[in-house]
Amino acid sequence: MGLFYFPNHIFVFMKKAISIIFYLIVFLSLAAEPKVFAMDGDTALLSAPKVDRRVELLSIVFRLAGSREYNTEENKNYVGDIHRHFDKYKNHPLIVFAKELADSNGVGYDAIAAMAIHIEQAPSFKPLVPFSDSVPESRWGRDDANKFVSLLQKFYVDAECEKFFKEEENKYKIAEEKFRSVYDKLDLSWYKKFYGKLPDGKFNIVIGLGNGGNNYGPKIIYPNGKEEVYAVMGSWSFDSLGQPFYDIKNYLPILIHEFNHSFVNYLIDKNKKMFEEAGSAIYIRVSAKMRVQAYSNWKTMICEAIVRAAVIKYLKSHDTIGGKQADKETMDELSNGFVWMKEQVALLDKYESNRQKYPTLENFVPELASFYGNMAKNIDVLLDGYNNQCPKVVSIDQFKNSATDVDPKITLIKIKVDKALRGKGYSIGYGKKGKETYPTIGTITYSDNNKAIEIQVSLKPDTEYQFTLLGLSFKTPDGYPLQQYEVDFRTAK
Repeated sequence: MGLFYFPNHIFVFMKKAISIIFYLIVFLSLAAEPKVFAMDGDTALLSAPKVDRRVELLSIVFRLAGSREYNTEENKNYVGDIHRHFDKYKNHPLIVFAKELADSNGVGYDAIAAMAIHIEQAPSFKPLVPFSDSVPESRWGRDDANKFVSLLQKFYVDAECEKFFKEEENKYKIAEEKFRSVYDKLDLSWYKKFYGKLPDGKFNIVIGLGNGGNNYGPKIIYPNGKEEVYAVMGSWSFDSLGQPFYDIKNYLPILIHEFNHSFVNYLIDKNKKMFEEAGSAIYIRVSAKMRVQAYSNWKTMICEAIVRAAVIKYLKSHDTIGGKQADKETMDELSNGFVWMKEQVALLDKYESNRQKYPTLENFVPELASFYGNMAKNIDVLLDGYNNQCPKVVSIDQFKNSATDVDPKITLIKIKVDKALRGKGYSIGYGKKGKETYPTIGTITYSDNNKAIEIQVSLKPDTEYQFTLLGLSFKTPDGYPLQQYEVDFRTAK
């Protein structure tokens, strides 16, 4: 802007700009160098965070195909660019085929990221390893995976993808620079200490700018045994200018989480028979919460539980993001349906304190299987114990829930709960009937020693209303969330 309005300052401005550009180039060159971690004879490389065009392109393809998990809207500027450039290609044979794969084979979520890391960069997209019925991931299948790649090569040319990526290059560089604060905090040596080994290859951090809050942890194994493990990180926080920001408190645990998958998933895959009966019995009891998180089977549930417990172990041994973060993560996992999380973490404490007997987590698999056998027998006790700790709504002062003759002149709804809440923040969402029935809500306060929630409202006569109290912020001081409660009523004429 100054260049246009203050021409006498152009020369000075340009000198500064040249200096800034020079130092930026030096900084980016240094940033591109991978970190090297060496421990007990093992060496691992951690690549600098980057936006990977393979990941971006496949996320765009499945956005166009209508996959819900790839149609997040957090990154408004970038999403707008995607639709402006690509919407006219929604009927391309690749997009039609992608939709078929999603609908018939369940190809979605991490299967997309797995495909992305198993192919070369544009424009060849040739498989880096031969495809099979389990590579890049079982939902693809060999024939469909090969057909997809062939169509992807054509789509890249037809849809002028190279032009799009060049236009977005500045957004990618900004994201890569901003993610460095998280990258710099990751202690890669912990993986060797905890799991007893490192992958024979490289750790890669990939920033998924169109993935919203979805994150994945795929890996590729080459024929010579070399491995590359990935943390495909979503982007869900943006400033007023639409630029991403990656705060350590929210992003570091997820980065740790995604790398954990490469050390855990294969163990359960190799030992399915040891876990299947117990895992299936547990999954039946917690399936509602698991499905909300897109965990559709017992194997995914167990992998997630172990991975999440390992994150808590990492946080307990590091104080970079606050001493209470491990406790918060534990409570969050309990509310996510992993009601055995405290016991799971305690089991990993046992593993970590007996490393002569269990030099790697793989040596500990029989103990893990025995643990899940016991959890299957006690899952109802754990569920009851957890639910009894969670506060519940006991009454609404102004009317009975589901009433059809509520006075429209009411300006305050007071909802009482059976346990004191921490009295900080609130979380209210739409009910099943959607935003059309959501009332106009004003100030929300706490009363009765935090055992009541008071909600100011503005109501209309003869109108249906519905909203839901959520446990995201309505929690007890020790972190137990309010059981979800839907308020439903109609005002009188």
